[in-house]
Amino acid sequence: MHMVMKNEASRYLHSSLSWNSAHFDGIHVYDDQSTDASVQIAKSYSTVDVRPDGNASFLESESNFRSDALAHFFEKMLPEYGDWIVSLDADEFFYFFSIRSKLSSVPESFDRVSFPVREIWSYSPNRLSQRMDGYWGSIKQVRAMRVTPDLDIGDFSNKKMGCGSLPSLGLPVIHMDDAEIYHFGYANYDDRKDKYSRY
Repeated sequence: MHMVMKNEASRYLHSSLSWNSAHFDGIHVYDDQSTDASVQIAKSYSTVDVRPDGNASFLESESNFRSDALAHFFEKMLPEYGDWIVSLDADEFFYFFSIRSKLSSVPESFDRVSFPVREIWSYSPNRLSQRMDGYWGSIKQVRAMRVTPDLDIGDFSNKKMGCGSLPSLGLPVIHMDDAEIYHFGYANYDDRKDKYSRY
């Protein structure tokens, strides 16, 4: 699994890594020079690289940042041809029964997999509230890709923001409805205000 982060210590980082680490062979985190305890928390669960000075930050160029992050992933995790890489954010939780068996069943004609992303708008110990109106209830994102000989890890959409979590590739995508990503990035009102001002 691959993750990028910055200053996530007081949010969902510990819970996300604890939950997701049980389902993957390994986790790599690329940190955008956090100034809190994010790196220390992540090191309990994963291999961590910190963005070097001189490389683009997430806010300067998301596409360049994610390309650098993926290059560090390949350098440290050494995936082989046929392996799958799943990309999640530090406020996301994968919900599925067996991601290994699901990805191993993907036909060879598909090298990318999209999943439903459930936008959690509020939560309590016994209840999750999901935003479903308009666009919010139909989000599907490519979050898994197979390592192939012709994989170009720099092939992200050239956008300052919203380039996607994985390279564009232009390869056929298969969608899985029975594995879901729960995104908590909007569940807190202050987080919603922050994202609104950022984007």
